[in-house]
Amino acid sequence: MMDVLLEECRSFPTRMPYLREKDGVRRRLRCVGCWSRERPESDDRFRLCDVCLSTVRAALDSRKPVPGMLLFRTYTPEARCEHASDDTVLVVYPWRTDDFETSAGACANCFDREAGRREGAG
Repeated sequence: MMDVLLEECRSFPTRMPYLREKDGVRRRLRCVGCWSRERPESDDRFRLCDVCLSTVRAALDSRKPVPGMLLFRTYTPEARCEHASDDTVLVVYPWRTDDFETSAGACANCFDREAGRREGAG
């Protein structure tokens, strides 16, 4: 991968050079959901690839979580996004059972906005 890194370094600042893992995925852009694909460089909120973003959105609709996902409702405003109410289903992904520093849950609207942003950017 050194040839690719050298090419990216030479074309900086037009192209940002990133360290690539052995599988070719840029380390900084590795999806935190599946760990096998890259997320868009502009996604700093969810840090998910397109496949995982779609998976999360489908889970919100079906109310059936996939492994590593927390689906919930909360009466605590600080634990949910600004679009959500007491009855809104929220998601945290990825999530572990021993995760005591869980971020606020995001609703379907949040994921729809991110998907729309990605479509507009692509």
